[in-house]
Amino acid sequence: MPEIIKYGSRNYRLIPSPGKVICSGSGESMHHSEDCRRLRGGDRSGWRLYDDPDGLTWQRLLDSAPPSDREGRREFARIHGLLNGVGEPITDACDDCILKEVPMTEDGRAIHMPLAEALAAFDRSTATDDASRAVSDLERVRREFPLTAWADMPLERYALGVADYRNTFCYQMEFGTAGLGGIGGGSARKHMIFRQKKDQRWYHDPAFGNEQEAWTHLRQGFLDAFVLAEKARSRRSTGSKRSVRDPA
Repeated sequence: MPEIIKYGSRNYRLIPSPGKVICSGSGESMHHSEDCRRLRGGDRSGWRLYDDPDGLTWQRLLDSAPPSDREGRREFARIHGLLNGVGEPITDACDDCILKEVPMTEDGRAIHMPLAEALAAFDRSTATDDASRAVSDLERVRREFPLTAWADMPLERYALGVADYRNTFCYQMEFGTAGLGGIGGGSARKHMIFRQKKDQRWYHDPAFGNEQEAWTHLRQGFLDAFVLAEKARSRRSTGSKRSVRDPA
């Protein structure tokens, strides 16, 4: 399982050694994963495998000399027999399947991790407050924009650029639901309809004669999506109640 470690002055995602390190046919890096995309070519016959019982061969290699001293690392590799398939010493630990630098937030949380690794490293106990904020935001959106209101919802409750824009659905999706996440940034065109600030004209698909016609079409899209979501939820609920002996 990957873990976040501090090495030098930077944070890395460390993929533990499986008990051996791999050197490719001609590369200069050691690897921990046979599936690493940096192991060039599909011919494994040129690989060399070395025992790594304590999982720290990568660290001993990197600690043997600074990155600028390639000859120092090469000498260490020669002494310890860390050679690739053509007998050349290796000088680095793969920055993809051993150490991959991970940006961190100010409060020490990793960002931009692959989903599977983020899930493996996730500690639910540390996310209690975030989860509470998400639930609170979700309940507020459901209360202010209930499904039953969408069929007759006026455009002014949806679109940015109106007088009471902070209470519109689009504003909430961009800036008012930090606990759930937000879609702020970029262009307001992602909302399909909005009132332009510079001239107070409505922006919408020119295929529609006016903003109300465009809103009727867009609102119906939301209604259709709600129906499909409910059908999918019903299917999942029904499926979860089926007997193991009744897969149909």
